[in-house]
Amino acid sequence: MFGAGWSDPLPYPHLTQMKASPATPELAGRSRADALVDEFVAEKRAEAEELLKVEGRRRHGRKILSIALGALATAAWTLPVGGPPAEGFVPPSGFTLASARMTIGLAATRIESYRATHGRLPSTLEEASVEVEELSYVQGGDGSFTLQLASDAGLLTHDSSVAPALMLEPAAQVIARTGR
Repeated sequence: MFGAGWSDPLPYPHLTQMKASPATPELAGRSRADALVDEFVAEKRAEAEELLKVEGRRRHGRKILSIALGALATAAWTLPVGGPPAEGFVPPSGFTLASARMTIGLAATRIESYRATHGRLPSTLEEASVEVEELSYVQGGDGSFTLQLASDAGLLTHDSSVAPALMLEPAAQVIARTGR
């Protein structure tokens, strides 16, 4: 393919340019075509090099963003949020009672779920995955149970003959009113 008339390599070693000889008009026409092809290839090579530079900057930016997000996530995970209530903090009216109602309602729901799964009441609260130290659990002989929890408002009692949702409803109203 390369023969007489080809010389002067371009700055790209795999491309060469043909010089036209005045004695051969076909070569003169080919030289112009080759020059156009060479110019086109050079433009595309420059575009590709520019694209690689831009892509390199993007990758670098993504690395920095990934590191920053990782550091932020680590800080959010490890730094304490909130903490104990400030001195003099007084819970909103009904908050303690609502908390006790919520605790009993959720415990009753877990006990009922245990009964539905195993066909019997759990022997202990721990068996039903209820871990509240102040909560007392008493089984009745007829398959019923009673839960009791002391709160600032007094002793709160739940009998299994009452749906747990009725215990949770007033708690949900307090939460809706106070936002906690």
